[in-house]
Amino acid sequence: MAPQKIITFLVICGSAMQSLAVGELQRNVGHNGTILRSFPKVEKIRMRDGVLLHSVLTLPGPDTEKYSCVIDRSPYGPFGTELIADAFLLAGYAALGQDFRGTYQSEGDFNLWKNSYNDTYDTIQWIQKQPWSNGEIFMVGASADGIATLVLAANPAIPAIKTQFIVWATASPYADVYPGGAYRDSLIHGWLKGTVKKENYTILEHEVYKHESPMDPWWNDITPKYQYATTPTVFWAGWNDIFLNGNLAAFNGWQGTNGNSWLVVDPLGHCQDAGKDYPYDGIIDHRIALSLFLGVNMFNGDLNTSTPQDAVPEKVKRITVFVMGANQRPSTGNFWTTFDEWPTNTPTKYYMQQNHMLSETPRSAPGDHLSYLYNPTNPVPTIGGNNLEIKCGPEDQKPVLDRDDVLEFTTPELTTAVPVLGNLTATLFVSSSNVNDTDFTVKLMDVYPDGASHLIQDGIVRMRWREGGLNPVPMKPNTVYEVSVSLWATAYVFEAGHRIGVAVSSSNALRFTPNPNTGLPLTVANQQPKLANNTLHLSGNHASYFTLPHVTLAQLPKHLVW
Repeated sequence: MAPQKIITFLVICGSAMQSLAVGELQRNVGHNGTILRSFPKVEKIRMRDGVLLHSVLTLPGPDTEKYSCVIDRSPYGPFGTELIADAFLLAGYAALGQDFRGTYQSEGDFNLWKNSYNDTYDTIQWIQKQPWSNGEIFMVGASADGIATLVLAANPAIPAIKTQFIVWATASPYADVYPGGAYRDSLIHGWLKGTVKKENYTILEHEVYKHESPMDPWWNDITPKYQYATTPTVFWAGWNDIFLNGNLAAFNGWQGTNGNSWLVVDPLGHCQDAGKDYPYDGIIDHRIALSLFLGVNMFNGDLNTSTPQDAVPEKVKRITVFVMGANQRPSTGNFWTTFDEWPTNTPTKYYMQQNHMLSETPRSAPGDHLSYLYNPTNPVPTIGGNNLEIKCGPEDQKPVLDRDDVLEFTTPELTTAVPVLGNLTATLFVSSSNVNDTDFTVKLMDVYPDGASHLIQDGIVRMRWREGGLNPVPMKPNTVYEVSVSLWATAYVFEAGHRIGVAVSSSNALRFTPNPNTGLPLTVANQQPKLANNTLHLSGNHASYFTLPHVTLAQLPKHLVW
């Protein structure tokens, strides 16, 4: 479920921000100075297949006037994230919160956003027939609600939808369920169990198990096609968020199509607990309200390609991000920056060495390698990361780095600060002597002078899906494979005196389901796990390395936002 404190933050900030829209309030004020707003009214809106969806409608004034309508469709109920739509009432918009089919008080069965397009279309049709509607629709959604809006772009755009405000959601459903081909156990299992009706969640999880392949057409109708991403949109992402990668992909896709989308990346996203790790004084619980201001300006038509920067909230440019840094004061990192386009970075390779060092110079002599035994019944436990149902954020990895099945590599102490911004990848040359499938995991860490190793990002590859095709491809014993492991992206400054750290292993549980090393699909129950003798190759033509996207501090000008 969406954490209640995150819901509370969004609603409070949205309401407070909307109260500043004094000019928009005028049409909602009566002669005696009272606000003319209707009471919430429950509507049962019939879909094309006869299913009734529980909806709560609130008008900003008398029903004899005409209003645009803000819609939030959600699985979290009328007192959850659906309330975000209500924050727009004070700006003169009607608000409609609607339970997904099969959740809370709506009829039908939830089927993983497969009905989102039809249900949204039918709901809009109902709204446009109401005497108070002026026909204009605005979509808002956080987390699962935002996904419901993004997946609309799997089909041609609905003309009535004018703009969107999307918070911490993904446009890459497969990659966020199966990053690198590995199942995100704690997120998907935990979310389904806590959100979907008890009798349905095991059925849905088994359905997801059946579609491990990145090329499985099952994913097509919940994956946006960017040629349909024509609606101007404000995106709010977070570096420690569960949907960071899919959120960035959504902004890049929408902006590439419509040219009028905006992005704010804070350090947290769903991971509210990570606020303590970044010394920055946000206005409410380590947050700023910029995204909400941008969302309202977009809805009001005050944010477009011709809007002068001075008229944009906080005078920001199209992309505004928080650059993270060490949890200390003073810090070279931990500031906001803004730019019209992503800055160009310099991809820099850090080679993993036999002596556990990271070096920008590869070893030319062949044969260097490090091996370990991976036991699926004793996986490396997850400590932090982009999680929801388990502990999240930049936690210290030191408790797991001394394990025999974890290979750690570090640079010497940095003599100057090293800023990075962009995609993170590890290129590994790996083999296994005795199994046809296994996993390889990678972590990027900031190693403090006291030895603490704080996580920045992590990634994984499940070897049978390394080629990204429709069918799995097994490994052959003692054959060396080159694989690319995505650790998503970051904006971070490594302090002088710190070290850059990388850790390689074969498990990270419960973030990812431990690979039993059998090569069998997830749908096969009670698999007997096998021990895997795994090797990381380090030199010659098989020199494994990590690529950091170097930038300069001059490319990241500080910008004060609230």
